Amino acid sequence: MNKNLILLLFLIPLCLGAKKNSSLTNRVNQRIIENDISSMSLTVNRSGKVIYKKGFGLADVDINLQTNLNVPYCIASITKSFKAITIMMLNEEVKINLNESINE
Repeated sequence: MNKNLILLLFLIPLCLGAKKNSSLTNRVNQRIIENDISSMSLTVNRSGKVIYKKGFGLADVDINLQTNLNVPYCIASITKSFKAITIMMLNEEVKINLNESINE
């Protein structure tokens, strides 16, 4: 499994359960160190509103350039996981039926 996806799966409960921004920041920093991640950005939305956003780590390790919320990331194939989760959530909510043809 992709290392970034694993980190994301660790972060979801942290984001949902965090009561204070500093607590979330500390927990994310700890996970980044544990998983040897050089850089990431995190945005948490609740009820359609951004409640937390922060960049972590270095955008460019070679020149010690700090990351920010505008740094573009190469996300590669991780979007496939998001699509699969979204499809399964829609199926659980009975908004789609996985057994039907996509042509219907």
